[in-house]
Amino acid sequence: SHSDYYITSIYWSMMTITSIGYGDIFPLNTHERVFTVLCMLTGGCIWAQLIGSATAIMTSLDHQTLNFQQKIDDINNVMEEQNVERNMRMRVRSYFFQRQDMESTLRFRRMLVQVSPHLQRQVCVHVNDVWM
Repeated sequence: SHSDYYITSIYWSMMTITSIGYGDIFPLNTHERVFTVLCMLTGGCIWAQLIGSATAIMTSLDHQTLNFQQKIDDINNVMEEQNVERNMRMRVRSYFFQRQDMESTLRFRRMLVQVSPHLQRQVCVHVNDVWM
């Protein structure tokens, strides 16, 4: 019947889209195909949720970088809305990148003064090893 062909085509497309593949075990009738399609849909949704959650966790781990990127996006949008010329946009972005570097250095210095002088020397040698 037409419904059997339709369900078979949905089964085939879901099997292909979900990358499950065509193995040794497969549904033999329409009811089994419907059940298999529902299982593939459920598995695909769970997989998508897991990947989405893992991605969200990884992107939100570095709050300072995320906040800085949001600030740069906002600055770019404002400059575009105000038709700021390209050269001036580059200068403004450069300022904010330099400011970010300076803030990072200041955070490092605030952390460094909280440890012993001996540990301060060790950390400084390690950080500046490239220059020595």
